[in-house]
Amino acid sequence: MFQGITKNQIKTNEHSRAGACPTFFRALCQTARRGGKRGYFLAAHELMRSVPELCPDGMGVEDWNHQLASLDKLLDSTDTDEEIWAWFKTNLPRCTSLVPVRRRSSFVSGVRVLVETQGFDH
Repeated sequence: MFQGITKNQIKTNEHSRAGACPTFFRALCQTARRGGKRGYFLAAHELMRSVPELCPDGMGVEDWNHQLASLDKLLDSTDTDEEIWAWFKTNLPRCTSLVPVRRRSSFVSGVRVLVETQGFDH
């Protein structure tokens, strides 16, 4: 039986689902899977723009800010691609589950290029 839900509850639930794996990222991964021109590089590049707003469910803002600071530190290093991937796998597992193993380096490259060209403000 349908129970009344307030508009704020709907917005909160939509944000929670989007925070775990935004719709635009899923769509870009689907395009990449079909052979899209820039593949998982573009998907990661665009995801990285939104990372500061994607606090996982159950994590407080302070904890998320701490996680973002640790990502920032990883991004300053030159030989930590596996650690960057691990950060995403830990913090945004629904997103990383859409990236095939053989495309992980492309994903990390997309993250790095966005940071190099536009910075990472968190």
